[in-house]
Amino acid sequence: MAAPHVAGVAALMKSNAPALDDARIKAGLLESVDKKPGLTGGMVSGGRVNAAGALDAAPSPPATLPTVTGVAPALEASEVARGANVTATFSEAMDPKTLTGATVTVVKAGAATHVSAAVTVSPDGTALTLNPSANLAKKTWYTATIEDAP
Repeated sequence: MAAPHVAGVAALMKSNAPALDDARIKAGLLESVDKKPGLTGGMVSGGRVNAAGALDAAPSPPATLPTVTGVAPALEASEVARGANVTATFSEAMDPKTLTGATVTVVKAGAATHVSAAVTVSPDGTALTLNPSANLAKKTWYTATIEDAP
């Protein structure tokens, strides 16, 4: 009967800190158990789930979320050089692991697939550069998007 309780605490941890991956959730659950001598050797944790401890073990969400404070080329810019990179700056340092080709994309207007591009994050995490692997088409609109990390 423990599985539903552990799954519920894992869901609480994820809702409190959406960036947590499965390994960190598991570690938080195992680090926070209430050890019970009678359970040692009978289960992986050797104790019972502690919801408050697990939430304390997980990082809290930030008080304010980071925002994009600048982009280049500018929104709806025309006459942009075909080989130009897309840049964005953020209100605070970002985790570079969350800024990848899966979360930062360029899509040609009317297309369903992303343009192949490399994502580079500044050393301080406050800016990124999106460098398409080939020049973009002339007289064509593209949309660059930064999505939440999964």
